[in-house]
Amino acid sequence: MSRKYLRYHHADDKQASNDHTLWRFLTIMPYNRSVLNFVYAIVLVFPLLSNLLEHSCTVMTILLTLFGLPLCFSREKRPSISFYEKMVMWAFASYFFVYLFSFTINGILGNLEDFRFKYIEHQSRMLFVIPVFLLFRKTRLPIRTVWHSVVLGAAISGVYAIVSGVFLYPGERVSGSYHSIAFGDISLVMAFMSLAGVHYFQQEKNFFQRIFPWLAFILGMVACILSGTRGAWIAVPGLFFIALIQYYRSLRFRTWMGIFIGIFLVAMILYKIPQTQISQRLQETYQEIVEYDGSNSKEGSASERLEGWKAARNIFFDHPFLGAGPGSFKSISHQMIDRGERSEIIRKYHQPHSAYLSVMSDCGILGLISLFAIFLVPAFVIMRQIRITSDKRNAGFAGLYLIAAFMQFGLTETIFGQNIYIGFYVVLLAVILCVCAGYGESGSESTERNFLLTSRLNS
Repeated sequence: MSRKYLRYHHADDKQASNDHTLWRFLTIMPYNRSVLNFVYAIVLVFPLLSNLLEHSCTVMTILLTLFGLPLCFSREKRPSISFYEKMVMWAFASYFFVYLFSFTINGILGNLEDFRFKYIEHQSRMLFVIPVFLLFRKTRLPIRTVWHSVVLGAAISGVYAIVSGVFLYPGERVSGSYHSIAFGDISLVMAFMSLAGVHYFQQEKNFFQRIFPWLAFILGMVACILSGTRGAWIAVPGLFFIALIQYYRSLRFRTWMGIFIGIFLVAMILYKIPQTQISQRLQETYQEIVEYDGSNSKEGSASERLEGWKAARNIFFDHPFLGAGPGSFKSISHQMIDRGERSEIIRKYHQPHSAYLSVMSDCGILGLISLFAIFLVPAFVIMRQIRITSDKRNAGFAGLYLIAAFMQFGLTETIFGQNIYIGFYVVLLAVILCVCAGYGESGSESTERNFLLTSRLNS
């Protein structure tokens, strides 16, 4: 037997051993107390760090996905999931598969100038919801961790915004881990999700803990205002309407009036402070819309969006069924600019600043349906769960705030073209779905000890 044969044979055995080790990790990874505590810790700081620390949302989302992957490969370890939870997973998977289908067909037909995976890489991250949800389902994420995570995130984001926007850098828009738009959007989501937890914190004996969600709500709103994110400001009335539905039986009319008057006064005070530049941004928006003149428009946030929306609309009309393909907006809009159909102000953009028009130009009507699916299917499942188990009502409304806010953010921003929005939506939606379905712990220490004991006996 030759040495060459032995060397290759040894290499094959080593590779087989490595493959076996990887498969063993993916199938029998233990979900002991250390893993549980690590997962709980990530969820606790996830909203806060996602909003303030660059790349932290992506890193934590990938970590949670890796911890949940073994559950996708092992039937023994994988928890059972309901038909409605499978509906949510299929909705997210359909969003990616529609993009993949459009990308493949348009690439084969030669409609794409650049046929690279990077144009559907963001959409592939939607599949992360499957292992992340299975992980939370397996670890029985406590509901107290969920409430403390959003309240902590909203409160600290508000304090950060006040220090940064009023004292350190007056006159500048406050930004966090990504840019000021994402900071304002995520701060607003955390503010209203904190508002959903008022009933949970009212059970606490400590006065400060009882008012903590209200304080977090106010600070989160302040962070949103100081970010100068007009797309987030537009979403506030719709979110308040959901709040009215949630609390119309719990709060008296005088309480509601006090809340609205307080928010109105805070908004007016911030509007009158020159350092916040709120009045200036609103006046700029009005002026840009009034002076908008199609292909002859001047540079500006509002006019650039209007031009991008018209370009995406024209692309959709030309490719209504499958769209022009992911990554095609920039090249086609450049052709429109060269023909004089659209203004030069959108030449620098590769997307139209609208999640809806972006998916329509990329994937046509199928893409729009799949986008609505990742909003409406989870909303349907959550509302159904609220009707079945009234004790999960508040957690369910937290999920509805999340979905409604992202639906409105998508009007003026291509949210699912950015990792921070994808990670935040996927992880927090998985958290809410898990808690609403009753998979979370009750919050008592005895329940936690019993679960850990059962987990050890089963493993």
